[in-house]
Amino acid sequence: MRLLAVEAQLALYVGTAWAVNSRQILAQQSCQTYAVQSGDTCQSISETVGVTWAQIISWNPEIDQLCSNLETFLGTDICITNPRGDFSIPTNTHGATSIATTPAPVPTPIPDGTNAQCGQYYLIGSSEDCSTITSKFNIELDDFLFLNPQVWRNCTNLWLDYYYCVQPVGTITTYPGHPDSSTTVPFVETPATAVPYVDLLENYTTSQPVVPLANGTRVDCHEYVWLANATDSAGAGCWGLAMYYDIEPEELVLWNPSLSRETADAQDPAELPYRYPCTLEQSVSYCVALAAATSSVAEPVTPPSPRAAGEVENCTAWYKIESWDTCEGVMALYGLDIEDFFAMNPAVGIDCTKMALGTFYCISTDPGGVPPPEDDDDGAVPSSSTSSTTTEDGISTPSPVQTGITSNCNEFHKVVTGDTCWDITQTYGIEPATFYSWNPAVGSDCAYLQLDVYVCVGIEDDSSPTTTTTSPPSSTVGTGIVTPTPTQDGMVKGCTSFYYVVAGDGCWAIANDHGIALDDFYKWNPAVGDDCSGLWPSVYVCVAVG
Repeated sequence: MRLLAVEAQLALYVGTAWAVNSRQILAQQSCQTYAVQSGDTCQSISETVGVTWAQIISWNPEIDQLCSNLETFLGTDICITNPRGDFSIPTNTHGATSIATTPAPVPTPIPDGTNAQCGQYYLIGSSEDCSTITSKFNIELDDFLFLNPQVWRNCTNLWLDYYYCVQPVGTITTYPGHPDSSTTVPFVETPATAVPYVDLLENYTTSQPVVPLANGTRVDCHEYVWLANATDSAGAGCWGLAMYYDIEPEELVLWNPSLSRETADAQDPAELPYRYPCTLEQSVSYCVALAAATSSVAEPVTPPSPRAAGEVENCTAWYKIESWDTCEGVMALYGLDIEDFFAMNPAVGIDCTKMALGTFYCISTDPGGVPPPEDDDDGAVPSSSTSSTTTEDGISTPSPVQTGITSNCNEFHKVVTGDTCWDITQTYGIEPATFYSWNPAVGSDCAYLQLDVYVCVGIEDDSSPTTTTTSPPSSTVGTGIVTPTPTQDGMVKGCTSFYYVVAGDGCWAIANDHGIALDDFYKWNPAVGDDCSGLWPSVYVCVAVG
């Protein structure tokens, strides 16, 4: 089956087969035009010329969906009418509609569900839609949809070369089920047996005088009830009371300990919990509602990886940069301006020129933000503990610690929100490689650093070199090329050009600035990983080989 192409919905399509160079629209298309001026936006143009944003995008396919590249069309004429022509509703060519008195012969094919009481069928041809059909046959759209219930209200699923009913037999308002019909669809009542009605609240009251609390009932409840007559078994049951107030039996017993199983008259070990016989006493009050629900512990937000260096603390939502993204497009998508985006992601630069492909950037710090598109770390975050153990040499080891921590550690750091491996090594003056060797569970790219656990930041007789911020030393290899330090582990041999990484740099930006392919950069500097998550500031990376 072929779905009928609906010309009237041309404005809904973004990609079209007639895409042309935006600078040659006038040469190849016939439309009214508007010259883009400085400061124009799609919104301002739509208000000026009286068309919608969607029509501007549809009629000018070189303008992107977010209209973020409009400034590149400065001084260029763009279409402000449909370049394919004016699609107006045709006039009625059939004259006044006669009333059919008998059903017409049923042609084939017709869609399933077409009303059998049809006075005339019509074969759908190309370039036809509901507006052309209803005009031709002088039938209301609601009546056409009633006779052809398989057609959607937006009329986008008409089938080409199928017959549809375009005229009722007699008056359509006499059809059962029609909105204006006085004839109703027969209702078949399901047989049922009546049961006596029991009012569960008949013997409950919350009015004065004050009734004493049941033994042990909590005193801070929002609502209490008491039983005036305990002889009515239908109204004196504990579980009926819980059901009426929409609380769990467990809650009723928790708030009113006198109703617990231990104090119940009849007990049977085979009975299910909170199904044992339980009867309320009369003339005492029972708690049925608390003043406020107990707040639950919020689930921690697990950040994705890799993220940009220097990200704002307490970020709750992220966006991963794809090859088609622009800074303007991302900000427009999430309602941000450059100041907000830069404040949350300083690594992009104040002009947003350092946004790196494949990196997650913060887009919200509001509670309940949209979760990130991808979540590469689904491990549970262990809870914190204040316990510790003391070794024979008197060193106290706190807990929890990450698996595999070095046995001779004598100095620890508790990981808090916002910490990174780089921050920790800079704070304690140790090399990243040394930190990783003491804490192998964090991974070689810090992807598994866990919140509220202790990591090792010092060992007995520690002789590891410390990081310095002074001018780094260098060494000369046999080729005469000076190799500066520090460099990351595994850097390719024979490197002829180096770059000193600063805070805010990204792998894509470094590769782009030095005119090299990103894959080559990863190959020459394997320690940064294939997603740039292992790139560290204040080290040299290779950006050219001999």
